Parts: sequence; structure tokens; C-alpha cells
Amino acid sequence: GNSASFPGKMAARDFMDWLAAHESQLEHADEKTLQNLRIAHLQESGLVRLPPEIRNLQHTTMLLLYKNKLTCLRPEIGLLSRLEFINLDWNLLESLPASIGNLRRLKTLRLRNNRLCSLPNEIGDLQSLEHLRMADNSLTSLPSTLSRLSRLKELNIYRNKFRSLEGKIFRHLVNLEVLDVAGNHLSVLPPEIALLKKLKKFHRQSNPWLNPKETLQSDIPTLLDALGGGPARRAKQSEIVQRRRRLVAFACSVAAFAMGVNFLVRALGRGRNDPGNTEKRRGSAT
Repeated sequence: GNSASFPGKMAARDFMDWLAAHESQLEHADEKTLQNLRIAHLQESGLVRLPPEIRNLQHTTMLLLYKNKLTCLRPEIGLLSRLEFINLDWNLLESLPASIGNLRRLKTLRLRNNRLCSLPNEIGDLQSLEHLRMADNSLTSLPSTLSRLSRLKELNIYRNKFRSLEGKIFRHLVNLEVLDVAGNHLSVLPPEIALLKKLKKFHRQSNPWLNPKETLQSDIPTLLDALGGGPARRAKQSEIVQRRRRLVAFACSVAAFAMGVNFLVRALGRGRNDPGNTEKRRGSAT
């Protein structure tokens, strides 16, 4: 069951959870065997292209293709309707086929360290997508259709070539918890990020910010609040701020009281030391 080859009469159930195969083995695999695979292990296989037989992975939920030499994906990948997880990290991909939008069950799409310059509009059709990782590419913009990914929890565009981010994209990403825009060429951030009420982690270092205040374009308090974490953390921060304000107010009142007492003491002291007052006291004594 752990061999990388395909014994002709091996039961399909033995292939349900794994497959370690190179391109030639995939091409010569039994069609029925491929149709029953749940996890397709094709990572580090030296693949430069996907064979047409990829369309037979009808029941595959996890497709591992990282660390190959793929420059493109066959349109047939859009036929793998049960896919929930694809790892395409460390390839040479320059684009994605429009058919990728047909993967309506896909929850995780990993594309780190490729050569992507753009994404197809159809990526907005991935209605189940929760994790989109695209670090170390050459992306300069995101398609506006990305705003339709209302279930997205993680968006990672670390070390790309973004000079700006389109604010309206973030308006409907109401479930976003992790946003990584570090290592780009950003000088400002769109205020719509302030609407991300579930945001817990926001990585934004290594960008040429013009000015910390200018970075946030508008609505600075709200955005800073959003960057602080989830509702519980923000509530705690708000409580801390209120406590600090009360402490400052108390300190000010104490300081004012002390100043008043000090002024009164000095006034009384001056009264005792006044020569006129001394003569008056002597006169009254005689």
C-alpha cells in the first residue's frame, strides 16, 4: 500500500488517503483508481505539466503539487469539483486558468513563491475559500471580484509588488482574521480595513510608509482599534483607556488640590512675615 507504483489489481480503498506518484505513473494509473483518490501526493515530483489524466481525480479533496516546475495549470483542474485544498507553493506558475473558479468547495489555495502577476476574475467564484496565500509573487493588484469571498479568513500577499490596495475589496470580507501585506511598496492603507471587525493579525511591516498618520488615510481611531485585534481585545483596550483617563483625571485633581494647599500655605506664611502685621500684633498686645 506504500509503493509509489500502481499494482494493477490493488483495491481502490488502498488509495483513498495517499498517492506518491510521478508524472509517468499518473498517466498510466488505472482510471478507476484515480477516481477514488482522496489525497493526491504529487509534490516534489519534477512535474513540468499536468497530464490530461488529472481530470480523473473526481473524488480528490486534497491536491499536493508543491515544489514542482509547473508553469501553468490545465483547464481540466476546474473539473475536480470536490477539491477543498490545493498546495501549489514553489512552482513557476505565471497565471491561473479561469476554470479554477469552478472549484466551489475549495477552502485553501496556496500559491507561495510562483511568478504570478495577476489573478483571474473567476477567483471571486470560490465561494467556500477561507485561506488564500500568495506570498512571494509579482502581483500588483487584486481583482475586484475578490470582495465576493465573504468566507475568507486569511489573505496573504506578503512580498509582492503592490503600491496600493483597492479599498472596496475589503468592504465585504467580513470574516477576515489574518491579513498580511508586509514587504510590498505600500505608502497608505485603505480605511475600509477598519471594517474588518474580526481581524486578529495584521502584518504590514517593510513598506515605505510616508508617515504613520498618513498611512491610515482616514478614520484613524477606528482603524487603530481594528488593528488591535478582535472584539474582546478591543473591549479590553477600551477599558484600559477609560481607566487611564480616570487615573489622569484623578491625578490632575490631586495635583490641583496640592497646588491649592501650597498656595494657601505660602499665603499664610507671607502674612506672618509681613512687618505691618507684626506692628499690628504688637499694638494690640500693648
